[in-house]
Amino acid sequence: DSDGNRSDVYTTGGNYTQFEKYIILTNSNTASASEAFTLAMQQSGLDVTVVGTQTYGKGTVQVTLALSDGSYLKLTNQKWFAPDGTNIDQVGITPDIVVENDPVLSLTIVGYSEEYATGYDTVSTLNLFAQYALNYLGYEVDRTDGYFDTSTDDALSQFASDYELEYDGTITEEIYTTLLNRIYYVNGTDLTKDYQLQAALEVANE
Repeated sequence: DSDGNRSDVYTTGGNYTQFEKYIILTNSNTASASEAFTLAMQQSGLDVTVVGTQTYGKGTVQVTLALSDGSYLKLTNQKWFAPDGTNIDQVGITPDIVVENDPVLSLTIVGYSEEYATGYDTVSTLNLFAQYALNYLGYEVDRTDGYFDTSTDDALSQFASDYELEYDGTITEEIYTTLLNRIYYVNGTDLTKDYQLQAALEVANE
């Protein structure tokens, strides 16, 4: 803690020795307690492989204090450490096997707005998200920088046709919503699209 006092925390269930190997999946949202768990498992002496991407890097503990005026003050009052003394605050854990999932799954989803520029020769965040979504769904586009080019137009036209949507050369709210729904559906049903899981299964089957 802030005074330099240190305490050790142990699990109470003992080692789970019935498994030959352990595989832990991580990404940029793996933080705090899940990072502590991952580090403890890595240093447990068991056969542990971490697969995925760099974790968040939160090695501190906060407390929230209620003040008399109704506001709150959040203070950092402790750090946590791995068994060997490692603290990964603002650093994170590097997986043993680094595997990126499709970038569309980590993009911040923007809400649809007619204020976004869309259509040929425009640049916008809406265009960018649609380009990543189209690539993920198998409609190949040449670029994913938000510039609406011919390949984006062709891919959107084909997507709209496949799902019986009207297409006027722009990303309408109906098209955008359908793109989102298809991403959610494929992500939840097509495990071959989860590259991190597939890599973990390969390790499990070695």
